[in-house]
Order: sequence, then structure tokens, then C-alpha cells
Amino acid sequence: MTKLYTEETEHEICYDPNFWTFVEIIRRPKFDKDKAINPSWIFDPLFTDQHTYGLELTLTPEFSMKFILMGSVATYTKKDVFIAGIKFRDSLRVRFPGIATKVYVKSIIPSKLNKRFWEVKLPSRGNFYNTNINIFQKLINFTWLNQTKRKVVAYIFWKRDPEHKNYPQMPYFEKNPDWIEKNEKHLLKYYKLRILINVDLKSTPNSNRSDLELRGQLETLASGIQNSRGQGAVFAPVHQKTWGEILNDDFFEENHIAFINPKEFDFIFSEDIPLKKSLWLEDENVELEPYNEKDPEKISLGSLLYRGNLTNHKKAININHLHQRVLIAGNNGVGKTIFIVDQLGQINSKQHDVGFIYINTVKPDQDSFFKTGKIIDLSLKWNSPDCHVPYYTQNGNIYDTARYIIAQLGLKNFFESNLVEVLDFFIKEHGSLPKSIEVLLFNLVKFIEADTELDNKTKYRRISYLKTQIAKITRDKHIVKNLEIIDTPPKWFSVLTTGGGIFLDLSECKSRDAQRLFLCALFNFLKVSLPQTNNLRIIIVIDEAHRLFQEQSGHHVHDDDFISYKGFQDLMAEFIEESRSQGISFIFIDQDPKLLMSKVRSAPMVHFIFSLDEDNAKLLAHNKGQEELINNLGNREVFCRNKISKERFLFRTNEIALNE
Repeated sequence: MTKLYTEETEHEICYDPNFWTFVEIIRRPKFDKDKAINPSWIFDPLFTDQHTYGLELTLTPEFSMKFILMGSVATYTKKDVFIAGIKFRDSLRVRFPGIATKVYVKSIIPSKLNKRFWEVKLPSRGNFYNTNINIFQKLINFTWLNQTKRKVVAYIFWKRDPEHKNYPQMPYFEKNPDWIEKNEKHLLKYYKLRILINVDLKSTPNSNRSDLELRGQLETLASGIQNSRGQGAVFAPVHQKTWGEILNDDFFEENHIAFINPKEFDFIFSEDIPLKKSLWLEDENVELEPYNEKDPEKISLGSLLYRGNLTNHKKAININHLHQRVLIAGNNGVGKTIFIVDQLGQINSKQHDVGFIYINTVKPDQDSFFKTGKIIDLSLKWNSPDCHVPYYTQNGNIYDTARYIIAQLGLKNFFESNLVEVLDFFIKEHGSLPKSIEVLLFNLVKFIEADTELDNKTKYRRISYLKTQIAKITRDKHIVKNLEIIDTPPKWFSVLTTGGGIFLDLSECKSRDAQRLFLCALFNFLKVSLPQTNNLRIIIVIDEAHRLFQEQSGHHVHDDDFISYKGFQDLMAEFIEESRSQGISFIFIDQDPKLLMSKVRSAPMVHFIFSLDEDNAKLLAHNKGQEELINNLGNREVFCRNKISKERFLFRTNEIALNE
């Protein structure tokens, strides 16, 4: 089969006469409800009598819509037809804003000659009784309502013919230049038209119910169409030479061919066409600066989508804008992970001193995505020796340490002051804290047991509760080992601070309490270990962020889970707010951002929004148009809102190859 000629490839000139350009409609146009009259798609954009146009509608089993352009078989080459098709496409874009298309050329092979065709045969001459005859809408209704498993394809072919002699001329008054010009303009409004249906249906219906039902529905296409002479449209089979006539561009030569004014028919786009809505951003604001791949300050997001159409313009973002925190939101499977892999890879290649930690809390084997581009220098599994962060360092603050430990145990504030005393005692008496956090916590139990100011009932209640919470959080056998105090910084820290990539996989830790305690220790360690800087140095990516930062409401203040969540969130909100001064930025990834606590959701200055469900779209959209847009995005299509540059635009993410 002949290869397709696309915008990205070139082939030698070929004089095969049966090359057709197809302009496939991917997304329907934007509908302007303020306009009373919508233009017909039956028009002549190339304005010559050499071109025949068509529309191929696959009605069942799956709808598709493709405009067709056929050139003069005698003079047009494959490249000529393609160039003319591009002109056709661009005319459609201007006439119907927001329409999205794909253009290709292919040869119509002889095997189609054996196809059986029927025709909605329109009456040939005279004006039609009713204007806005709804043949196109009938075809769309057939798609929605028909349950046949057979393939049904409709073809609408048209061609302008101002020299048609059988159509009534305008009234003759006097033959002067003005009359001739007016008459020519009148004739330019009319087109020869044929409507063919390709379907496997016997011309003589038998008793088979499905045949009879399908025949009845197809005959409905011709109903209600009658001209001023009383001639009506009919649905009838056509002779087998019809497809050959189409290929030879002589199937408009019969005297009975209809000669119509598009205004008399409903050849306009409608909102019930079973295609995706247009990607039209009403309040779009985008800078069209050329992207230089060698610019160390910028990375490519992908190809700009302008008014629903994919462009060749690579849209970039300043890396420093990511220092203001980022939210990546979208449904599962729309391309969020591939996008962040691409972004981190570009940052890694342009700014070698910027390291990152990707924190995976849920999905197993997620690190396979990061093998692409070799951007991961160290992968930390929950049960591996390198997955380690000391719960306290010599540079640390015992008050911050006590605060995060007590918070994650789900304990109340009076335990915090008790733990501060235990920490202070250990440092004064031994010069350091116990290596194991479990030893530290059981010393807290002993401290409460020795408290002479507590009555026995209160002491018993507090000790029992404390032991229960310790057992709960240390149920995961790895948490104690992973938090041990060591003499040297952990291996991952040196990798991170020299611009390396860390994949921290916590998916094997099934205890959220243990996950949160470990992350508190991690963030506390970074807080006390990193110097102050104004430059971006570390990016922390948190996947499925709502698992850690879920908004808490409707819980009793004495509930230990509530206290634990709330304590973690308060600590993280402070760390996120203060971390920028240490060169740290956060990227939050989530498929259900409505669950995120408001402080986390409002912190990012850059939003990358993929397709979302209605509730989440309403939450992140600033107006109704943005809400509908977010609902309508396809895979790898992204709405970007950059609060720093004040930009709002759409783009399609870059293609990247995944290593197996």
C-alpha cells in the first residue's frame, strides 16, 4: 500500500491520479452562540473548478469525520494534492475556529471498486420547498441511535460549477457588466452534490429483521426533501461503476445531479457531533518567545496548543519559576509521570548542581519510568540499608525533634515537653542521644513513670496510651532501623547535594504513620543540614501527595489519627513555606487535588493541569470556560497557569522513549 504523505515526511513526486488528501477532524470547532448564522462546511476554499471536495463520515461502528480533497487527475501530483490539502485545512481553521485536524494523503486502491454503494438521490432542478434541509443532522442522528454492527460510511461529494446550464438564470434585464458580475456571483453560491452510502445491504430486503430495520433507517435519510416541482429525494442502490466514476472525477456528469445552495441544507457543524470539544482557552495569555535548547535557564514543556491546534512552537518555562513550587494534577494514566520524568531530565542536563528526591508512597515499581535518560543516581527501597535518615543530628534542635516525634505518635502537647526533658537529659549525661528512636521512646515511658507530680490514675493512663502509640508506629520493623543515628551523613545526602537524582520508594511501607514519621525526620534533617541560598538547589517531588497532605475535617480533637495527621501537616506547611530560603522547591503530583489540604494546594505558583473529573476541574478552574477545558483535555494535553509570568496556555507534552 502506498505510504502516507504527511507534514513530517517527504517522498518523490508521483503521478498516480488517485491521490486524495484527507483532513481528519479530531476536535469539533468552538461554537459561537452569539452568532445567529453559522457558516456551511460546503464551500470552495481553493476557488477553482478543478477540485472536487468530499466528506467521509464513518457512522458505525465508530464515528469519524474526514474531509476529502481530490485534484485534477490530469495535472495534480501527490505533492500538489498535499499542498492543496493544507490550504483546505487552513481554510477550515479560519472558517471554524477551534477545529483540530490531521492531514495526510493516500491513494485510493482498486479494492474499493467492489464496495456496494447506495445513494440519497436528491431531485435535480428547482428550488427546495424547505430551507435548512437536515440531511447532515440525519446522518449524525443515525450515528447516535443506530445499533447495527455493520460498517456504514457516508460520502458527501460536492463541486462548484458556475457554468452549469440547467439551473435557472437570474432575471434578464439588460446585458451589461454589472449584470454579468451579479449573475456570476449568484452562480458561485451553488454546487453539484451527491450523497453516497457504503453499506453491505441487499437491494431486495428479505425477512431478516436487522436488514429491514437498517434499510428503513437509511431510507429516512431521504425523507422530507422535495423541490418546487414536486420531485422528492429517494434512497436507492447505484450501479457498480460509481466508484470508478468517483476515481476518474466524472461522477458529476449525469443530468440528474442535484445543484444546491448550501444555505438550503444544514451543512454546518453542530454540538452533538460525536467528537471531542475544541480546546479553546478564552483568556489565553502566552508569550511566543523562541526556545533555544542551549539556554541553561529554560526547559521545554512541549508543543504549544493554540486554539485547539498543535503547533511546532516549543513552549519553555524558566527553571527558576519552579523554585516557587509546582502542582501537577490529572487523572490516572494521562501522562503526569512521563511529564515529570522529562522535566527532571532536562533540569539535570542543564543545571548539574540541582538535585531532586522523588518520593513515591503508593505505586510499586514506579522507578522503572526514571530509567529513561538515566536521571536516577540512587534508588532507595524501604527495606534497603541506604534508605536511612537519622532522627536527630548534632546540628539539630531538640525542640523541633520532640515536636515532630510527638506529633507523629498522635500524642498531645504535654508529652512534647516531657520528651524535650528526656532529650536534654541524654545530651547532658551522655553527650549524645540513643542510637535507636525506640530506646528514646521507652526512656520517655520511664520518665513518666518517675514523675512524682502525677497521680497514679493519670500516670497509668498516659503510660498505657504512650505504649500503645509506640507499638503502633513501630509495627513496621524497618522504621526503627531506618531512623537510627549514625556518625556520618547518609549516602543519599551527598548524592543529592551534588546534583544527583534520588528515587525514594516508600510503597512497601504499609503504615502511613511510619511513612509520615520517616518523612518528618527527612525534612527535619534537610532543614538543619542545608545552608541558606537564593538559588534552586533541590527539588522534592511527592507523588499522590494527598496521601500525606489530606485535609482533615470532622474528626474529634482527641483522636490520635487526627492529631498525627494535623501535626504532620502543620510541620510540613511550615517547612514548605521556609524551605525556599534553603534552595528547596516542591512539586506535588496528585490525581485527586480536592483532597489536598488547602495550604498545600494554594502554595504552588505554577500549575500543570491535565484532564480531571468535574469536581477537581471546578476546584482548580478560575472560570466556567477553564472548567470545561480541563474536563475536555486528552492524554498529554496540559493547561498551564503560571502565576509568576501571568501566562495561561495549553501545550502537549514532549515525546520521550521509555527504556524497557
